[in-house]
Amino acid sequence: MKSAPTLIDRLYRASFSPETVRGWRSNKDMRDALQSAKRFIADERMSAFMADLANEAFVKHMGTPVTARIMDSLRVQARLPHEAIWIEYFLCEYQYWSSELRGRLAENTPDQQPWKEGWLIQQHPKIDPRQASH
Repeated sequence: MKSAPTLIDRLYRASFSPETVRGWRSNKDMRDALQSAKRFIADERMSAFMADLANEAFVKHMGTPVTARIMDSLRVQARLPHEAIWIEYFLCEYQYWSSELRGRLAENTPDQQPWKEGWLIQQHPKIDPRQASH
């Protein structure tokens, strides 16, 4: 069998296993969720840029009370562009650049982390995403 080109493809193939994949309620439910998700697959450069975006607001205020306020503001304002999304990126690139931005390059250990990471993010089934939650 040809190897799967992306992490989501590998997970989708695993959903056809006769045994339920560890951590999943059911293989069919996961397969349906993966199929319905809009896919965002980042290359190495975009993965590094994601680290820029994720860290920029915090680097200047690291370790201050402002950081908690920024995080809470981002949490409250976050909205998914679709009911379900899949975000896949190169974790090593992301971690390397995050560590460099935070001045902690020595803490980055790429040999002890997965090559890629993916997130399946779904809207809450009972909360209307169009309403602000302050």
